[in-house]
Amino acid sequence: MMMPSAVWRPDDEALLARLENEDLLVRLWNELAPSGAPPPHPRAAGMLHLLRESSQGERAAAAALDGDWKPLRALLHAPSLAGQRPELLHHLALFFDALATAHRKGERAIDAHVRSTAAWLALAAQGTYLAGLANSVAGEDLSDEERTEAVERVPTASLERLAAEGQSVAGDCGPEAELALRTFAAIDDAVRVSGCSGRVIDHAKERAVRLRTELIDVTVGALTEAFDDAGTQAPGEAHFLLFERGAQTWKWALQDVDLETFLIDRALPIGWELYHAKKWHSLRRVGEALRGAVDSLARRIESDDAMFPYAARCAQMLVFRAETQPRFEDQLRSAERAVALCDTHRNGRLVLADLLAERAIRTLQGAGWQRTNALQRARADIDRAKELWPQGAKIITAEDAYKRAGGRA
Repeated sequence: MMMPSAVWRPDDEALLARLENEDLLVRLWNELAPSGAPPPHPRAAGMLHLLRESSQGERAAAAALDGDWKPLRALLHAPSLAGQRPELLHHLALFFDALATAHRKGERAIDAHVRSTAAWLALAAQGTYLAGLANSVAGEDLSDEERTEAVERVPTASLERLAAEGQSVAGDCGPEAELALRTFAAIDDAVRVSGCSGRVIDHAKERAVRLRTELIDVTVGALTEAFDDAGTQAPGEAHFLLFERGAQTWKWALQDVDLETFLIDRALPIGWELYHAKKWHSLRRVGEALRGAVDSLARRIESDDAMFPYAARCAQMLVFRAETQPRFEDQLRSAERAVALCDTHRNGRLVLADLLAERAIRTLQGAGWQRTNALQRARADIDRAKELWPQGAKIITAEDAYKRAGGRA
């Protein structure tokens, strides 16, 4: 007696596709996530189901099943999410959020946070999906106002979580705080990937800036407390270590401008105290610790008129540098930059005038057979020095040297 042949039903086809997508999800997760990180719930395989509804997605999935992950990776990291179905955006947001949590730190975590935020932004900009989701989840438990507020919080919820985790360790520059700062700084990348514009996007950008500022404020607060504790002591090792710590914090905080100005404001009174005490080695140590922050602030002042109020303070730090560098060329370069930043800076003009006069003297001493050329260069330095600081003692010495070399006024 022959048994009837089995009939392949649509339900069987759907079950096979679901199992295949769940298997592909695990393999994809193992490809993208750190070793040992548990994969998302099998329901996350819905992302692959939705991707495979397009011919491009089906080809990418088939290639991945054969071991070639490049097409699927490229699809997941599409330059823009514009036009994607809200259901797929929801899956992408959750998948990349889980991937960011798995990586915890580093470039891959930041990239995953950017992709997740981009998907949430695109979903919020779509307008109706999140509201419908809130209705189905909360039902009558939330008022219309509460439901609207909950929906508006969704796009930046992961940023808020990052901020909370970062603030708990910001004072010690912990990795969670660094991840939060770098993710906030990448908000423009998330906006670009979302492919959207409008009020939702503007709010997200404003919130990222605000969260970043709050995180920096926590860091500055910890530094302020440390400087205040050391403030009653004469400048010494405790201060030097604080400036070195501050410089490391500035680098950690992605060269934040508020940290630059904070450190320079703290350095100036200590620098003057060391200057008047002629403690050149100590003054140089402070200057070297803050070299990167000072140079960064100088560049900001050079390119942004709004930063001009800091020009005199930054110029003074450059003057301290000019007076403590071992090489004459470095001294002159620092003084030139100080005066370029703030052309009315008294100390900058005085120091630069002395250095120009010194260069004129050195030029004349090494003139040799090129006496005419040396006289011309020395004359130019002396004239400029006199414009900067007419009564400088070094200028008088340079003028005498110029006359002895045969120069004429």
